[in-house]
Amino acid sequence: MTNFGRLQNVYIVLGVAFLIISFARLSSWFLTPWGLTCVMLGASVFAYLRWKFLKRQLGPETRGDYKKIQSADIQRIKPWMFKNIIGQGPSIHSILQILKRNVDMIDSNRHLGSYLLVGPTGTGKTFFAQLLAEGLYGRGSLLKIAMNQSGFNGEKLIEIIISSLKKDPYKVLLLDEIDKAPKEVHSSLYQLLESGQIMDSLTGEWFHCPGLVIIATTNAASHSKEAAQDAQKHHYGLLEHVAANSTMEKALLSRFEGLFWFGSISVIDVAQIGILQVSSYYRQHGIEVNYLCAEAIIEIVRDNQRFKEFGIRQLIQVVRHKSDPIIQQAKNNGWKEIEIISDSRGNFIPQITKKRKMAA
Repeated sequence: MTNFGRLQNVYIVLGVAFLIISFARLSSWFLTPWGLTCVMLGASVFAYLRWKFLKRQLGPETRGDYKKIQSADIQRIKPWMFKNIIGQGPSIHSILQILKRNVDMIDSNRHLGSYLLVGPTGTGKTFFAQLLAEGLYGRGSLLKIAMNQSGFNGEKLIEIIISSLKKDPYKVLLLDEIDKAPKEVHSSLYQLLESGQIMDSLTGEWFHCPGLVIIATTNAASHSKEAAQDAQKHHYGLLEHVAANSTMEKALLSRFEGLFWFGSISVIDVAQIGILQVSSYYRQHGIEVNYLCAEAIIEIVRDNQRFKEFGIRQLIQVVRHKSDPIIQQAKNNGWKEIEIISDSRGNFIPQITKKRKMAA
């Protein structure tokens, strides 16, 4: 029983007891103006509580405009996501296909889907959720919850989610490292994962968010790339693989619309991502990189391979470590466009033609 249900029962018992005692001792008082006023107020409070209870029983309140949700252009954001997330093409394609279908067939009994991304750390799982949120609803529409927090419980989790969705129902909810949460937390998510419906235990109200997308991530069961990839060849294969190699139960896993493998990044993909990271990082500081030599790319890949268990996160650190001195030099000299080569020790060296140099 919810807190609201308990509170309602307490009010009913107290109200009945009050009426019985009052009629027994002060029956004449009820005929006075004050008595009639108290009776009317009591009846109004009782009617309001019953209305709230019946509203909760009849069905959830829908939060979000169907027209706005259906305006999400999945085909438009698809090339952008493929460009920014390298090496995970099949999984991205499958998720966006399901998402497009759910947008087209949106109704009051479901959300836009819940998806579990499985794979080693640093393969783009969290980044996928970030890009999807920005592509669907714009920046600031990602609600990220780290599921490995100590002392985390289901009631606290639902409270955080409800508070955010009441302010803005157009969200991508990221449940990061969901396998690290206890089973009690997992069970609190069943209804939300399945249909996008959620109840506020304090008020007894429950509502539905048809525009909600849920992304959960886990690196559990990713120790064997071959086993995970082989599992995908069979119906529910990846679900069985994750259930057998993690603490997550099938009751939780079966509520996701799909499980998708985000595998380790190949060397070629690391090189491509490295180029994108260099261009993006310099552009953040107002500098365009017009050329990056092959030796510099090789050094990025080589440094990343030394710490490959950290995945793409380490690649970003490698790029920043090699780039920060160059960015500082470019800013000091007023350079806006540069070319980058590499010396024998793998250090970046900036080059600039006179026609590109700007006045300091």
